[in-house]
Amino acid sequence: KDYRGYRLLAIDGSDLQIAANPADTNTYFQNQPGTKGYNLLHLNAAYDLCNRLYVDAIVQPRRQWNEGRALATMVDRSPLQGKTIVIADRG
Repeated sequence: KDYRGYRLLAIDGSDLQIAANPADTNTYFQNQPGTKGYNLLHLNAAYDLCNRLYVDAIVQPRRQWNEGRALATMVDRSPLQGKTIVIADRG
């Protein structure tokens, strides 16, 4: 399916909390000393709006997240051909 001949892709990111592990310094956060911390990953997903299908995803450690780089990576490795509109809010 398409929209007036265009494939519509929405790309956005979201933080995902995972099991607490203070040893994983790339994902671990602690608001104040002496409090329990938490670990986060950042999920960047590409979604085909007309076909209701996820077509790609990149998971990054939250301290090293870069939505712009994730978008460029997904576009570069995409097998899509033809007219496509990519909708994204890259920070």
